[in-house]
Amino acid sequence: MCRISFYSLSSSYELETQLLICSRRKYGIQENLHQCLELVVEIQKMLFAFRKSVAEAEQNLVS
Repeated sequence: MCRISFYSLSSSYELETQLLICSRRKYGIQENLHQCLELVVEIQKMLFAFRKSVAEAEQNLVS
């Protein structure tokens, strides 16, 4: 499960990078890009928290 969440988090970072590039090069509507960036950051926080909870649950199973 941690591996899948790692891939998801990595993909979200890649999307964030692409959105930042679009914003800097003035591709697209800036307001929309900003909203997308905010959503990506929110998703990254959720994924990080999910990974943390899964790792803690796995450790509790081992203990």
